[in-house]
Amino acid sequence: MALDCEDPWNLKEKSRLSGLINMTHKVKKELNSSFVFGSCYGNYLKKAPEFVIPVLLFPTFDIYQKRWKKRNPNDKQSNNKRYKLCENIYKNNKNNKILVVHQPVIESVDVTIYRICEMILNK
Repeated sequence: MALDCEDPWNLKEKSRLSGLINMTHKVKKELNSSFVFGSCYGNYLKKAPEFVIPVLLFPTFDIYQKRWKKRNPNDKQSNNKRYKLCENIYKNNKNNKILVVHQPVIESVDVTIYRICEMILNK
């Protein structure tokens, strides 16, 4: 199963990050299941609990910009800071604790999840 932390299930939380953390623990303790969470919270990857396999979705900057604009074409925020954070995580991932999914093209969520699952199985 896959959940996007920006989906409606997470709107009641104080922050999207706290929702992601809470759901991660709920999945482990109550549901005894595996989930894939789409998230732009790079810092969570570095602090993920032991039972979580962190995966960085790392598109090219052009793809990242297109996705950002698609969500809200009127958003004037600079997204460079978030991208740079993920770029630094990628560059400093020397022990390969975080799996990295490179995305040079826009792909469907299903394809991305399939690739993540393949990476986990081949780990």
